[in-house]
Amino acid sequence: MTVYKIRYIAVILFIISPFVALAQQQNTDSISIFELMDAVEKNTSCHIYTTIATPFKVKRSETSKPTAESLRQALAATRYKVTVYADQIFVLPETFLSTTLTPVLKGEQIQDSEQVSSFIPIVKSSSENKVYEIGNRYKPSSEATVILNGKITDFKTGQELEGINIVHREPWVATATDRQGNFSIQLPVGYNTIEINGLNIKETRRQFMLYGEGNTHIELEEEDHLLDEVIIVSGRVQNVRSTQLGMEKFQPSLLKNIPTAMGEVDVLKMLQTLPGIKTVGEASSGYNVRGSAADQNLLLLNNGTIYNPNHLFGFFTAFNSDMIKDAELYKSSIPSQYGGRIASVLNITSKEASKEKFTGSAGIGLVTSKLNLEIPIIKEKTSLLLSGRTTYSDWMMKVLPEKSGYRDGKAGFYDLGGVFSHTLNERNKLI
Repeated sequence: MTVYKIRYIAVILFIISPFVALAQQQNTDSISIFELMDAVEKNTSCHIYTTIATPFKVKRSETSKPTAESLRQALAATRYKVTVYADQIFVLPETFLSTTLTPVLKGEQIQDSEQVSSFIPIVKSSSENKVYEIGNRYKPSSEATVILNGKITDFKTGQELEGINIVHREPWVATATDRQGNFSIQLPVGYNTIEINGLNIKETRRQFMLYGEGNTHIELEEEDHLLDEVIIVSGRVQNVRSTQLGMEKFQPSLLKNIPTAMGEVDVLKMLQTLPGIKTVGEASSGYNVRGSAADQNLLLLNNGTIYNPNHLFGFFTAFNSDMIKDAELYKSSIPSQYGGRIASVLNITSKEASKEKFTGSAGIGLVTSKLNLEIPIIKEKTSLLLSGRTTYSDWMMKVLPEKSGYRDGKAGFYDLGGVFSHTLNERNKLI
């Protein structure tokens, strides 16, 4: 048993030994940044200034005596930058420390050849997030305000833009471009933000650091104005296939949108809103078409003539709106099959009941109540539509004054309608 245990332990050590060696090698290849900086200070006699607060691992220096260059190589893959100045080393995040001064700060005089020439360069400004410098930063103007000249063009076409507004808020100064796209505005020395807006261009702004007078070229983007969607609805098939003139067609959805009299939808009242049609008189459903008499209008319900389309002295029509599928009115060019009238033809088609399921509807108004039933008899083949309407309008007579002589009278009506529909085949139907 002892021999076997020794063999097992040897095999395990043989398997894990590469991983242990690799881990040891990885540990020896990296070092803490603080340890590396301590080694650089001891080897170079330099003092290191840094903002690093949390230690992290870096690659160990290949030499035993690391220098500033070793520290720079170790931090090459990080965001920290190394700057060396005399016997001082600065480790700062994402920036180098400037170790030189400008000639003006050093007290040196600018030679004649270095003086600012009379030519003022044009600064091209295309971004609203960048600060553009205008003038000589080493020799700023002694005046409180300077003049900024510029040109505004279209970014894509390069065309000069006229009538573009340039506004400076504090202090308030504003101007606009001329026909050549040029402008001139007087601004205070220092940092300035100008707002730019105009017709068909995207509103934007530009930031300038003004040291003196200068020129700028501003490019703007065109702004597209999108109109709201417009939907045109029409009887497309009818417009293409029909050449009938003087014909108006009404759908059930339109019948429900017309104004109602005491809650009753009246198709004849809707006809009186069309051009060329006038009412016979108030409180009447009769109508005249282009000056013709009312008896020259032909009214059809499922191709059957209706001689009296009124109820209750003309206050209500005899057509129950719940039974109407559509209505066609011919004011001119009357088809030959509709003979006997010279003014107009109103052809009303009743609905068919659903052949799929039983449905019904009911309504209660100020004067009338109605009930509508759709009864499937044979599924997908035969159906029956029943519709009834009655009135309880006697209360109107009771509110009349006694002098009228109608206070004790009675007035009312009721009507019943039915539509039987049977599908014989794909091309024939019995109604």
